[in-house]
Amino acid sequence: MRSLPYITASDAVIAEEWRTTDGPLGDELPGWDYDTSIEVSRVVRVDVRRTLADCGFDPTDRLAVHHRYSGGGSRTRHSGAVVHLEPDEMTGWASAEATFVIPGSELAGVVELETTLLLRSARQPAPFVAHRVGSILWRDRKRVELEGDGGLLPIAPVHFSEQGLPADAAWYLSLDAGSWEAPAMGSLLVLLNLENESVADAVRQSGDPAAAGMLWDALMIDVVSDLVGRALDDEEFDTQPLVAEFDVDTSTAVLVCNLIRSFLALPGEEVEQAAARLRTERRTDPSRFRALVQSGLRFPRSRR
Repeated sequence: MRSLPYITASDAVIAEEWRTTDGPLGDELPGWDYDTSIEVSRVVRVDVRRTLADCGFDPTDRLAVHHRYSGGGSRTRHSGAVVHLEPDEMTGWASAEATFVIPGSELAGVVELETTLLLRSARQPAPFVAHRVGSILWRDRKRVELEGDGGLLPIAPVHFSEQGLPADAAWYLSLDAGSWEAPAMGSLLVLLNLENESVADAVRQSGDPAAAGMLWDALMIDVVSDLVGRALDDEEFDTQPLVAEFDVDTSTAVLVCNLIRSFLALPGEEVEQAAARLRTERRTDPSRFRALVQSGLRFPRSRR
């Protein structure tokens, strides 16, 4: 984190852990998909009186706690909640409790939660003292992997020999690309081969967890490579699909765009720009395209 040109708060801020409706929010949120919104909450306690004194402010200056979130590969932050601090007259402490909902449509792969302590009142400039409204006096960030090892897509464990598929294969991605605007959950299906011993152990959670994790990572490489690749090869694929309402299933096109935004777009790059670049990469060097997918998904992930 870069150093700020003014005095900031130190141990006068006590931030409790983030929570969801199911309990404490960990580093992963298995089972999440793009139609799932996340309700988060947090309590932050601030010794306002001490912070004002330590940072060179007047006792009448005002502070606020601001919660923001950003989803996936996008660098756009959204405001979740702002709580103005009203210190207790006796202790000088203030408690800021906030709860807000993050729409699933604004997320892709990961979510970063940021909490900042801000100056609410403008001041005359002084050496090493913050004076602008919104000056950050304290900051905390948390990154949460949304997919975890479970993946995004519907999965069906089957016996490949009964499906006319290679009996020793690991998985097969079934995609009905007749309409990219069709609901993704009705167009996509990942078939897992129970006749493959490693896959069967991973499905039943009866084998080595690290080996299973590596297997699911490899599956995600194939899913993203195949799904995004098929979209890039199709001239009818639109990188600006219609955005579904919250009560309508996310389309396959929206899912593809979310995957590009989350894992494959460069910082500041729009989905349309990323798709054009990736299309060229795929046509001229398919191996490099797959390497870009591996890089975007950080494959293989460390499991130590």
